[in-house]
Amino acid sequence: MAQPYYRIKGINILPYLSEGGLSWEENDIDAENSGRTMDGLMHRKIVTIKDKHTLTFRTLDVDEAQIVLNALSGSDYIQIQTNVHPKRRGDITLTMYNSSRKAAVYTLNEDGNSVWTIESVSLIER
Repeated sequence: MAQPYYRIKGINILPYLSEGGLSWEENDIDAENSGRTMDGLMHRKIVTIKDKHTLTFRTLDVDEAQIVLNALSGSDYIQIQTNVHPKRRGDITLTMYNSSRKAAVYTLNEDGNSVWTIESVSLIER
């Protein structure tokens, strides 16, 4: 089996994640005329299903934080190449976006070095 990877702009993000730091969610996208009628009956037509990935990072030093934040910034859409997916096997590429990167909280570790904690970032399939 190939080594697991989750690449953004060619950078494998997995080593920067906290334990359990990649979570997956699947969202149904309904047609415009989906909804409840006056009798309470639900009418649905799913037009597509999209992925949402939430990334939670371990504490990062300054250089690591710059790598991660630069990988997540600067583009309308981000190409994700990965072989880590709960429903698909093999290598896949997804086009995703994120609209916010709740930036890091700067602290000093016990050695007096600066470290950053990046709160979770959501990537949503286009």
